[in-house]
Amino acid sequence: MNLAADLDHFGAVHRAHGPFVARVGDVTPNGYRLKVSCECGVTLERWVTQEDEVDDVLRERLRVQRT
Repeated sequence: MNLAADLDHFGAVHRAHGPFVARVGDVTPNGYRLKVSCECGVTLERWVTQEDEVDDVLRERLRVQRT
């Protein structure tokens, strides 16, 4: 899965539990750590690279253009 799909899935499963808390680690030349926590105790952690960001932006633009 890509970052956007991971976040969408996490949100769909945990949205009913309440608000999320998101934390972003220090940005390094290799990317950064993204951590999203739900009130139920489940946490989504993902290492985000610059390539992930570019891929997700491109996917979103393509999706918007198709609709």
